[in-house]
Amino acid sequence: MEQFNLFESESGVNALYIDAENEQYSGNPLIEALPAFLSLEQLKKILTGFELDLASEIIKSDQVRIQSVSQLKHNYFQFMHCHWALYEKIDLAIRNGYMTRNPSAPSVTERLQSRYELLQRGNIEGSGALSFNMKHSSSCTSVVGPAGTGKTTAAQKICSIYPKVIHHPEFNRTQVVHLYVDCPFNGSLKMLCLSILNALDKALNTNQYGYLRKKRTDTESLILEVSQAVDRYSIGVLVIDELQHMKVKSKDEELLQNFFVKLVNEAGVSIVLVGTTQVYQENLSVFRFARRMDGFGSVEWDPLLRHSGTPEEYMKFWHKFSENLWRQQVLRNADKELPSEVETLWFDLSQGIVDIAVCLFILCQMQAIQDRSERITPNLMRTVFNRNFHASRPMLKALKEGDVDEILMYKDLSLPCIEKFALQVSEKAYNETKHVHNVDESEFLGKWLKIYQAMIDDKFDKNVAVEVTRILQDKHENESFIKLCSLAGEIAKKMAVNEANKKPKSKAVNKKDWHTLPANDLRFSFSQKGNKSAYEMLKEKGYIAQLAVTANEQLSSSTKR
Repeated sequence: MEQFNLFESESGVNALYIDAENEQYSGNPLIEALPAFLSLEQLKKILTGFELDLASEIIKSDQVRIQSVSQLKHNYFQFMHCHWALYEKIDLAIRNGYMTRNPSAPSVTERLQSRYELLQRGNIEGSGALSFNMKHSSSCTSVVGPAGTGKTTAAQKICSIYPKVIHHPEFNRTQVVHLYVDCPFNGSLKMLCLSILNALDKALNTNQYGYLRKKRTDTESLILEVSQAVDRYSIGVLVIDELQHMKVKSKDEELLQNFFVKLVNEAGVSIVLVGTTQVYQENLSVFRFARRMDGFGSVEWDPLLRHSGTPEEYMKFWHKFSENLWRQQVLRNADKELPSEVETLWFDLSQGIVDIAVCLFILCQMQAIQDRSERITPNLMRTVFNRNFHASRPMLKALKEGDVDEILMYKDLSLPCIEKFALQVSEKAYNETKHVHNVDESEFLGKWLKIYQAMIDDKFDKNVAVEVTRILQDKHENESFIKLCSLAGEIAKKMAVNEANKKPKSKAVNKKDWHTLPANDLRFSFSQKGNKSAYEMLKEKGYIAQLAVTANEQLSSSTKR
């Protein structure tokens, strides 16, 4: 089957309208020009695409077969449960985002005019105060999962189901259904805005925003440019991938939030944020805000149910995945059925990471062709892995053994319990620095300020929180944020135990001052005895008499028995 690429052309298509079954979508050309919602089977057929034809491939030369099998790396796609869930969310995000953006409605025209006038006057701040008496139905959705599990491929393939650009001659409008942007490495908000405008130029085959890359345009102006572009070209969904690369300074976090507010609440575009689990540690401010704006829920990307399912469910999905991939062979002596020992070893070596499993499978076939064995065996698979996966072996070993400390060294590889712990602790710690319990910002900055705030939120004494944070700064400066949070709790507990074990020291009082002590203090009684002996004073106070009575009563009782 040929790979589905009907709408890969960036020149666009002319709108062909289909009456919407949903009354809320009816009469909206931006929605009625979209392809109909697909059934599960239709989606599976469209996305699956590339498969090798074993019967025709095995008779070809070695070089041709090696070239054919190498295509699996980029073209092989196995449909799984999470792809359907992601398709539903993206489709709803696009259609619902267009509900209040009907180009034939006067409100849209008024909004465009108002934004244009503000831009012309240079009134950037005033754009935030616009009110059009309408509630947008756009939303923000996040897709987060470990690296190498197919998030990017899935999002790109699902977007390719829709035409990127649709022309509406009747309404004199060009519609950009989806815009896919990779977050620039170590990128700022300014770089992200430029990337969005550059992607729009590429989709439209224009260079209308090229001048912004050459001049020193400030971030606020770029945000307004992006917001206006969303309106002008009716962008349906903005997909921002590699979210973990986004770097936002504390002082710019409010500006970032305003950016998302403008796009989602004012411009009306839906946003899908895609990133590895590193985003929980490195870019929580973006992810946290996205979760607050979730319209259809976030997606914890786990295609093989490694983390979200039971061990039985996970191995069932792994068996299905490996069995289907096993059929994509060009080897002449290939086993028709996947041998159980190969399946077990395959999982053990790849730890179920899709990208590594596929690469290992491809390299095994190449090796089997070169050494003329034409068959994948456990020995061959182990040899290929040891020869080609040196960089990945420590990471896979940590994942296999469940070594938390080691796993934390690999920021885009994590376990669900660690991810959720990091998210919970970090969300508690998150607070604007100006609201933090009168701590001098020059002392605690960045992650140290977040750790301090997390302890305050957990009801630790302020002095304890300060002391623990200082200890972490002095002795554990290079640890990861998650590890520091864990150490903070341990150190605080040890401090509490040590404090409890300290025996209170009796306050030494000079004998001449015994008369100042409480009346129930024996030293006060001694100060008041005058010329009486200590025995007489104790007897007078009742101490000796009570003991004597008790002793006599016991003696009398014993005599009677």
